[in-house]
Amino acid sequence: MNPCEVNEIGVEQASGWCNGFVSEQDESRTVGWFAFGPAGYREVGDDDDAYGSVSGTRIRLMGDHGVTMPLWDEDGLLPEDTDWIERELGLSRSLIADLTAWAADWDAQTNESGQRQAWLDRRTEHEAEAHRLFARLQSEISPRFTVALKL
Repeated sequence: MNPCEVNEIGVEQASGWCNGFVSEQDESRTVGWFAFGPAGYREVGDDDDAYGSVSGTRIRLMGDHGVTMPLWDEDGLLPEDTDWIERELGLSRSLIADLTAWAADWDAQTNESGQRQAWLDRRTEHEAEAHRLFARLQSEISPRFTVALKL
């Protein structure tokens, strides 16, 4: 059977992503999207969050306006949920707190009007802290990820 081929009860069957629908002859059949998860896939249960998982294997450390957790994957900004970051990336609570503090400092210094000179004066210090956080990220993060620093 080809991927997404409709069977005799009107439900598409496949080895990949396909949608199904209620058969007019048998309303007990369920509707929805059907798929087989990739290796490492786990169901999201009542005790889990709905953020999903990290996209790709590269994590970037980068500050931006309004960002509280300065970590990005291939799809964009990662969630700021501490439990999720700890579980998905394998980071310690202390590193997560330091990353959050670094992001808050970056945001405050770049957003405050009239503070441009103060930011420029502290920029070297802030970048040095980014390099320290980058080194800690490299040592703590799950081995399946690589880390990049963007200043």
